[in-house]
Amino acid sequence: LTADSREAVAATAANAVENVLGFPLTTVRLYDPETERLLPTAVSAAAEASTPGTRPAYERGETIQWDAFDDGEFLVYQDIQVIDDDVDRTGSGSMLVAPVGEHGVLTMGTEQEAAISETDVELARVFAANVEAAMDRVERERTLRERERELERQNERLDRFASVLSHDLRNPLSI
Repeated sequence: LTADSREAVAATAANAVENVLGFPLTTVRLYDPETERLLPTAVSAAAEASTPGTRPAYERGETIQWDAFDDGEFLVYQDIQVIDDDVDRTGSGSMLVAPVGEHGVLTMGTEQEAAISETDVELARVFAANVEAAMDRVERERTLRERERELERQNERLDRFASVLSHDLRNPLSI
């Protein structure tokens, strides 16, 4: 509730997925409409430890994350080795990819195969909906702040105009 940016919401979400939902391998990717990519924005500590370094941005169509984002569907893989996309995955594990509305995707995983239950999927749905609502709120607040700044600028211009007009009218009236 106190986050003031999508990035802050993403960081809180990654932390909560790891600590509350129990998926240690978590990445939040936000959609960038200018570049048409899913950008890695927040990564859980366990995911960072298991694959340290910079994560690549995903181009449209090259990963299952794009499938979830474009279709708005949750994807569940009980064995990550069956995933057929352009990401090199080593080891074993389970993965759930949750779309977060128009904002991006939340990827949750564990190193155990067949570890995702129906309850996990339902909790992920609720969690993703809350993350989406938080990001929507942040976007609305940002839009409101921009509108307020624009209105303040317009009011300042109107005040200057009224001051000039008042001055220009006073002179002829004095004469």
